[in-house]
Amino acid sequence: MSTIYEGDHYIVRALEGTDEKNIIVTSFTGVGAPERHDGTFFGYSLAKKLDLPWVGIIAKHDCWYRDGDYLQAFSAALHWVQTRKQTLHTQDISLLGYGVSMGAYAVIKYSRLFNFDYVISMAPQWSIDKSEVSHHSHFQNFFQPILKSMGIQTEDTHGKIYVFFDPYEKPDAEEVKLIQQKTPAFSVPVCHAGHMVTARLKGTKIFQKLVSNLDNPAAIRRIAARTRRNAPENIFKILRYAQRKSPLWVFRLLTSDHPANREILDHFMRHHDADMRTLAADLARAGHSTEATQLFRQLGGNYRQVFTPSHVLAWTGELLCYDIAEKAFLQTKHHIPERGAPVILNDDGLYAFTPAGLIPLACQTQQDGFCFSIHTENGHLSARPDGTVAPVSHVMDWEKFCVLQYQQT
Repeated sequence: MSTIYEGDHYIVRALEGTDEKNIIVTSFTGVGAPERHDGTFFGYSLAKKLDLPWVGIIAKHDCWYRDGDYLQAFSAALHWVQTRKQTLHTQDISLLGYGVSMGAYAVIKYSRLFNFDYVISMAPQWSIDKSEVSHHSHFQNFFQPILKSMGIQTEDTHGKIYVFFDPYEKPDAEEVKLIQQKTPAFSVPVCHAGHMVTARLKGTKIFQKLVSNLDNPAAIRRIAARTRRNAPENIFKILRYAQRKSPLWVFRLLTSDHPANREILDHFMRHHDADMRTLAADLARAGHSTEATQLFRQLGGNYRQVFTPSHVLAWTGELLCYDIAEKAFLQTKHHIPERGAPVILNDDGLYAFTPAGLIPLACQTQQDGFCFSIHTENGHLSARPDGTVAPVSHVMDWEKFCVLQYQQT
């Protein structure tokens, strides 16, 4: 990879790729792009693995490719593309533009300038100028005078344009409508992906499928839909939704003997430890302590079947502790107390379970089914995702605690 241009606002980097390819890709980075600092460009891993001729334009600032030396950067990229095109072994060469978010805007806005045959635009904006749009935008706080009247116009566009977006992400859906008013772009829904639709369409195999079907909008939509449905992150979103209604059903699904389910469970154990702990906590809160303990055992290693007192479990899946010296409540980390002693529930109240014995705590509990709230002189206790426990004036149902007959070595 080589840097073919660098100015105050832009960097242009290129990867030669193999001479046997019949496509050249030009990419544009998004907002806050890591490529500004890591020496690559947007799509670098794809270019390297697929050995594609690729030039990447990196914006050093979030300026939607309208500020500073953008014309010089574009000129350098265009010159590289034309030179590389002449050295490829095939004559039938397609030019593909590829961008995400801010870069997705640029890849459409400058598609005629670059003479793109195809455009893959991931969650673009039509404009963030409030005088041009009436809907709320995630990016209107980035507006600056240079972006006045930035809206994409018909004369800006060229080639077959595919716009990937989440139809449930309302601002992005509004942007697509405005883009389609100006150009016959093909919309490609990626449901429940959020703004960063690229996270649901990652990988060389997916990119190859998209590139191989650029003349077939129906096939592009099918590829996106199937990929999104089968993505672990999408499956996890569905399971999280189901978990709110029936944590036991989700637990049974994940722990069934079906190989696909075991693969999903293994993935979540590796990448979603905190979320799996909330599932275990939800099981305990619903009265399924055996299943909760089984899941905790899978998360934290094998425990011998040793009875311990009723530990207090937070919605985070961590145990409640009390630091006697600091007079403060906190949580364990993976069920290991980093400070303080575990809090247990006896018939007559809450205690700190210390090596010296049980120390009563000055707080009251209010039972609600399998769950209960804890009230101190400062307010109700609420566990936080960062491991702290804070007092609140009013406690929600999901913030309430439950007990777990914890099993350990």
